[in-house]
Amino acid sequence: MYRLRIILFYGEDLKKALFIITLCAIGLAFADEESWHVRFGLYTDDSLYFDDHNKAGVIVGASMEKDIYDTEKFYPPTSRYAIMFFPHLDPTEPDYWAPPYNKDYTFDYRPPLTVKETWYMKFAMVYSVTQTVTVWWSEIQDLPPSYLTVLISQDEDTFNLFEQNEFTRDFPPGIHRWRLSVTLDYYTRYNISPSEVTLYTGETAEFGFYLHHLDDSIRCQSAQYDYSGSGGSIDSFGIFHATSPGGGIVIASQGGYADTAEVTIIPGSGNYIPLQVGWNMISLPCNPASNLVSDVLPGYLGNIYKFINSTGNYVDADSVEPGIGYFVLSTRDTVLDIAGSALDSISVPVFTGWNMVGGPGDWAVIGNFVSSPTGIVHSLPWVWSHGYEEVDSVGPSQGFWILCNSDGILKIISD
Repeated sequence: MYRLRIILFYGEDLKKALFIITLCAIGLAFADEESWHVRFGLYTDDSLYFDDHNKAGVIVGASMEKDIYDTEKFYPPTSRYAIMFFPHLDPTEPDYWAPPYNKDYTFDYRPPLTVKETWYMKFAMVYSVTQTVTVWWSEIQDLPPSYLTVLISQDEDTFNLFEQNEFTRDFPPGIHRWRLSVTLDYYTRYNISPSEVTLYTGETAEFGFYLHHLDDSIRCQSAQYDYSGSGGSIDSFGIFHATSPGGGIVIASQGGYADTAEVTIIPGSGNYIPLQVGWNMISLPCNPASNLVSDVLPGYLGNIYKFINSTGNYVDADSVEPGIGYFVLSTRDTVLDIAGSALDSISVPVFTGWNMVGGPGDWAVIGNFVSSPTGIVHSLPWVWSHGYEEVDSVGPSQGFWILCNSDGILKIISD
């Protein structure tokens, strides 16, 4: 039985029709609850052995006992290794299988689930000392997102398979007991967020597929993203890139469940400031109609700072000026579209010591830095991108540090 749940946030018949057409156009495959698996693997920091082909899942025709879908585990031909397996060997433990099938297995398939199910697992650390081990999982795109699927340690640490795809921790030598727990119909609602965006060309937006259970909501990291429309594209992480005017529908899906978001892309000015999560060092690439932060960088008032050379301090900036560098704190990756006339060159006063300045609206090499008086520039520019880097050219909208040995005027001409 195939199962499809679609949540539409728009009531227009046109959008419903477009959604159905889009599903057909991108060939979205709908899974059911009768055939899915999760692939598990692990590796150690010493990289002597990679155990990467263990599967737990369900399929029609499988049984709770040994059958053709279950595969015996083979141990590596090394003296030191870390492996995982599904144990059916010990009659004193759960999941014991009678001889001749009382062995350890690398595949463990069950019949389609009707109640909560548990797969018992063991991690064997055949080392003389503690090892740092990374455990990962993949191939869960067919697993229904209504299921709560968690990997649980013997100390009851839990890892939601939809929320992340690996973890790293130290394991001492010996056997470590884990279990995979699958609870049916735990998550009751699914949606893509945001449900509607309007972007300038050059901007980006991040979409996520969210699973909801009462007050427990997570972003599903294994969701797949597709875009049907014009003017942009979306990557596997849900990041949409607007490249030209247009629009369309973004679809997020997991295990046959899907939701849509509407994207509209409008022309931009051609002057952009790209921002990454965290601190960014920027400058204006143009002359805006208004210099107020609330007009030029809406939403960033209180999160933008300039450097005062005379005191060596940073201060809040409520306005921004061409030729000056600023630090901006951003909570997301985005591209800001700045309306204004482009700057072919910039002249800015500089002072003895370090100055945080900005260049013109296009690339400029150090050879196009002209000072008055001459020879006062004492260093190459230093730019910030999660760390400082010395460069021989600066790009549009890029703030940078420059060291001067005297007060004067610095003129920068774009290429």
